[in-house]
Amino acid sequence: MKIILRASAVCILLAGSALALTGERMPEIPLDKMSAAQRSVADAIMSGPRQRMSGPFNAWLRSPDLADRLQKVGEYVRFNISLDRRINEMAILMTAQAWGSQYEWYAHEPLALKAGLDPAIIAAIGAGRKPDNMKDDEAIVWEDVVSMTLNVAHVKPPKDAQLPFQQAGR
Repeated sequence: MKIILRASAVCILLAGSALALTGERMPEIPLDKMSAAQRSVADAIMSGPRQRMSGPFNAWLRSPDLADRLQKVGEYVRFNISLDRRINEMAILMTAQAWGSQYEWYAHEPLALKAGLDPAIIAAIGAGRKPDNMKDDEAIVWEDVVSMTLNVAHVKPPKDAQLPFQQAGR
């Protein structure tokens, strides 16, 4: 009897996983079934630097106005920020780890490697540890992101430190 119950539980678990993976929870909207507003946002995403619909966009398209605003912010932060891609991806991975965002980690770990972030630093961040042997700019990003994720109200620049970042427009 125990074997039957265990087998049934495993089958239910696998069926639930398969349901989630097939998109039945929130089915993908085919391009030809999108409203004009949804299609406009999808076209903007696919013609932009991402070049494809992936990640949160399927869910966001349920509210095209919100989707358009969020994808523009995401595009700016990822592709148009003044930070070096290596430390930008480091900050993204740190935030993904702090909030337990598995998809964000999955999507950005390869980008961090491609941008030149040391695999040992990525491993330490993934384990929730402060990495050893960080470069100066990485150490600043570490301290700032830790401060922001733990206590947003008390983020301060390092005292009398010359920051290696340039403010946009200056």
